[in-house]
Amino acid sequence: MSIEVKDLKKKFLKKEAVKGATFTIEPESIIGLLGRNGAGKSTVLNMIARRIEKTSGDITLDGVDLHKTASAMHEVYLSSSDNWFPQEYKFKDLLAIYKVTYPEFDMEFAQDLIKVFDVNVKQKYSKASTGYKSIMKIILALANPSEYIFLDEPVLGLDANHRHIFNKKLLEAYARRPRTFVIATHLIEEVASILEKVIVIKDGLVTEEVLVEDVLRKGYVVSGASSLVQEYVADKKVLETEQIGNFTRSVVIGAIGETQPGLEFSPLTLQDYFISITRKENE
Repeated sequence: MSIEVKDLKKKFLKKEAVKGATFTIEPESIIGLLGRNGAGKSTVLNMIARRIEKTSGDITLDGVDLHKTASAMHEVYLSSSDNWFPQEYKFKDLLAIYKVTYPEFDMEFAQDLIKVFDVNVKQKYSKASTGYKSIMKIILALANPSEYIFLDEPVLGLDANHRHIFNKKLLEAYARRPRTFVIATHLIEEVASILEKVIVIKDGLVTEEVLVEDVLRKGYVVSGASSLVQEYVADKKVLETEQIGNFTRSVVIGAIGETQPGLEFSPLTLQDYFISITRKENE
């Protein structure tokens, strides 16, 4: 029961924010939706969840138009920075509403998350800090039983410890009820270890749809004195090179061959790869 997105487009007045995105979201997987600011990530997620209407293209669930079937739309849940909650609602009110809206809402897990994140359920959502608003949304999303949970910048305002808890609890949520989580984030290295696949959006188009393990096998990083690095990579495929003074760091595609004294070799990271393939010519 995959979500298939084909040639999805969105135009705001004269600006085409999404230019024909095509990708697949598989069931029971944890996927990263990566892109620079303004690439179109949030717009794509909002179109899938039908918070905004698409200009054209197809979004199907198991071959059926996602937006024409109420039961299909019930399997899609989007958590984002947008505030859709009434100002006067306390967090305990939101929990009660979700339990009615989603009969299989995991209240036991929600209570565990409330304790771990130290949430005051009697506090009005509108009065919470940015971090705790994010935490409340995380709790509602991770305890939600929908088959497709979309998390758009879920850790906004969270400190490092709470971000670590989020990763741990997302994996626990998946173990309790296997389903698909799609995470749109700029903190790539912090979520890299929990992602199975990444979808990369650049300038409104999907440029990569690849398993994380395949990305990490694509290449490596070599660094050291500029003259040594330049000599080493002369006959190799270089994805990106950064130079600061006499120090050079290059992302190389291919397997590490014979190493060279004076150079440092390190595995390719998901963040290295993402930065390399989305960097603009003038940067």
